Amino acid sequence: MNWGTMFSDLVLNARVDRPRKLRAWAFLLFVSVVTTSVAYSSTYSTSELRSVETEQEVKIRELRDAEVSELRIALGRRMGVHRLADLYFRLAELYMEAYHIGFLQEGRVHEKRIEKGITDKFIDRTFSRPFLHSGVKACQEILGFKIQYSRMDQVYFSFMNFFH
Repeated sequence: MNWGTMFSDLVLNARVDRPRKLRAWAFLLFVSVVTTSVAYSSTYSTSELRSVETEQEVKIRELRDAEVSELRIALGRRMGVHRLADLYFRLAELYMEAYHIGFLQEGRVHEKRIEKGITDKFIDRTFSRPFLHSGVKACQEILGFKIQYSRMDQVYFSFMNFFH
């Protein structure tokens, strides 16, 4: 028996299934284009988010961004595991604060849109969600050290708050 006759059924079946596979791929492409256009058409622009920000929130955001960048620089240095855990904990706190403020801003933008007559089915959370994921990631870093950390109860509390 040669290879051609051995796999001839596979080749024949592949040709028969090709139109069905093409239809499936075309359908998946259509669904992905429609869902991404619907999902991204309702995202809030940066100008919308900044318009609902108070002066105090602007100052807090600038200070928080500066502190996050300083923490990132410090985390790149070599130091003890307990010191790294402290830095990651502070980073998680900052991300939790940023998530909270972003969450509130998205709600205010949604309310403004409703006042203007623009109806969204739900509040778009694409602005605040990256802060949530970054905070969870910082908590997971602390858990990954597997040390006896004095603030471990707060890490678990923060970690569970992100999922609540």
